[in-house]
Amino acid sequence: MAELRVKETGTIKLFESDNTSSVTIASPASLGADRTITLPDADVTLVSGTMNDATALSGNIPVSNLNSGTSAGATTFWRGDATWVTPDAGGITAASQWRLTTNFTGNADPITSNLEEVDLPVGFGIIGSSMTESSGVFTFPSTGYWYIRFAGVMSLWVTSAESAYNAITFDTTIDHSTGPTWAQAAYTSVWLGENAYSGAACDYIFDVTDVSECKCRFVIKPADTTNVNCEGSTTNQLTGMTFIRLGDT
Repeated sequence: MAELRVKETGTIKLFESDNTSSVTIASPASLGADRTITLPDADVTLVSGTMNDATALSGNIPVSNLNSGTSAGATTFWRGDATWVTPDAGGITAASQWRLTTNFTGNADPITSNLEEVDLPVGFGIIGSSMTESSGVFTFPSTGYWYIRFAGVMSLWVTSAESAYNAITFDTTIDHSTGPTWAQAAYTSVWLGENAYSGAACDYIFDVTDVSECKCRFVIKPADTTNVNCEGSTTNQLTGMTFIRLGDT
């Protein structure tokens, strides 16, 4: 078999038939052992900057070759859209619970006072950042799909009296700074007879896309506004609100 040898660091150029394009083979300065290079045939094509023969790939691609390594780190991964991103934490990342601290009689549309985040009796905890409240309007600490539950306890301590409906409901808005336009998001109602307690709850999943615009507030409306009480406590949940972030919006 004929051999063509080039000593030192010379080069060989192989021209195509029209003598306009070529492949240049440069001899290396040194090699630890003999190497064989097989030029690609018609089924395997090497193009500048690419490798089409998957069997020839081995080892790791340097991070610097992926978007110059921008945003690469121990907490990121290379996504299919060619972007370094931080994966979602997964699971529940925020949960906050509030309550009415004392009784009131009649309507509250909305409840604007005597509200606190739960802290008693024992073992209470929150996840992530808490909800905040101002004049009865609740603000979410982050965007996402939020589960909201409002539970109310009502009482009527008058003999030979009844209250046909006692609404436990809450409103949401998505345009707080420019409106707000409040809409009833959830509703339930209980009947009350003489000398009795009763309670109910309603819930809703709220897509909070903007924490400055997406808010909620809570409402109590009994038929008998003179004798029906909404029950509150600072030591346990009677009338209260639960907020749980379910996931990203």
